Amino acid sequence: MNPKTAEHHIAFAGGGTGGHLYPMLTLAMEFRRRIDCRLTFLTTDRPIDRDIIGATFGDDPAVEIVTLSVKPLPSRVGQVVPFIKAWRASVGLCRNRFATDPPDLIIGSGGFGSAPPIVAAGKRSIVTTLLNPDAVPGKANRFLARRVDVIYVQWPVTEQHLRSGRCVLAAGCPVRPEFASADREAGIARFNLDPNLKTLLVTGASQGARSINNVFIDNADRFAGCKGWQILHLAGQDGVEAVRTTYRKHNISAVVVAYSNDMPDALAAADLIVSRAGASTLAEIATANVPAILVPYPYHRDRHQYHNACVLEKADLARIVDDPVLDDRNGQKLIDTVVNLMADDFARIRMKQQDLTLSNRHASGMIVDDLLRRLAGNEARSLSSVAKRGNSESPPTDDVVAYTTLAGNHRHRRSEEVLLPDVRTL
Repeated sequence: MNPKTAEHHIAFAGGGTGGHLYPMLTLAMEFRRRIDCRLTFLTTDRPIDRDIIGATFGDDPAVEIVTLSVKPLPSRVGQVVPFIKAWRASVGLCRNRFATDPPDLIIGSGGFGSAPPIVAAGKRSIVTTLLNPDAVPGKANRFLARRVDVIYVQWPVTEQHLRSGRCVLAAGCPVRPEFASADREAGIARFNLDPNLKTLLVTGASQGARSINNVFIDNADRFAGCKGWQILHLAGQDGVEAVRTTYRKHNISAVVVAYSNDMPDALAAADLIVSRAGASTLAEIATANVPAILVPYPYHRDRHQYHNACVLEKADLARIVDDPVLDDRNGQKLIDTVVNLMADDFARIRMKQQDLTLSNRHASGMIVDDLLRRLAGNEARSLSSVAKRGNSESPPTDDVVAYTTLAGNHRHRRSEEVLLPDVRTL
């Protein structure tokens, strides 16, 4: 297959974490299933981007990965100049590519990595869209909201924070179909767990979570006397040996790994999960319908993981315990909550029977349906768009200033709020 002959060219912008990568990869697979297209991934320079995308598509000639030098918004004065240089280089690279090989569609996965390609699209005839799975949008997504044609949010509660967006659609978060179809027997076998024991899954996302690991290490004696259950602990590369050694010392039935790409199987095996509260992680937990104890990441100023966790807690699918770094007493509270819920089968059953509308298993299909309609409409309006593409974009300076200041007092247009079909009717 000659990738240049594909009917459509779709670009994905963003990365840096599994939470930003997996939703756009899920959409990419859905597009490939539905239409003839080639894919370009405009990513950050973090190794996880190439690792995960490469593992998904291998050496597929119709998939290209382009690394951008873009950096997160500066938090210190010394970071401003490197940020601006990386920003301009990234926007410039995208503009040059779009001048000779423009995509039909750009899908931003959210966060700082999405910004340069969307800004570079400028006035070109390119459909632009943004995924915002967090309950409360971050600074980068608020900046991008008025620059894209449509924003897809995970929960309706997010709409009130995106008044500047042209069109906001509550569609859910794209989740790999395996999270809905994986079964317990396969998950138990995949991780060599005991099928006769209940399973506690502990994970700190792709990098592990030191504070969560330390709580389980420091309180391992509490688990030594707990019969009838086992632990599957994803400890991160830096924590795997310490956690594994501690469990062995206390003769705790446990499987400890650094990380696993087989999260559908891990969740299928779990009776309860202890996890951070990243938006895509919560979408996966809700899809798998696993009761959760959520420990939001404590260092984000906007506390976006806490706001995410509140959505699941309000629906009674989760309990929130603040990170022990905020208060030493939280470590004991976390262990008490784990032990009590693992011992209370009826409590976990009640949690599993709560608001199942939190998860829209049709999110990927609904989003792709909507984008294909937009592509068709854009092509009908822009039959001569290639001839019109040129040097009409404004220079990047204003966007640099706007993105770095994000004062929040810009006068934006009121968003056209449009809801996709209620997931409860699907």
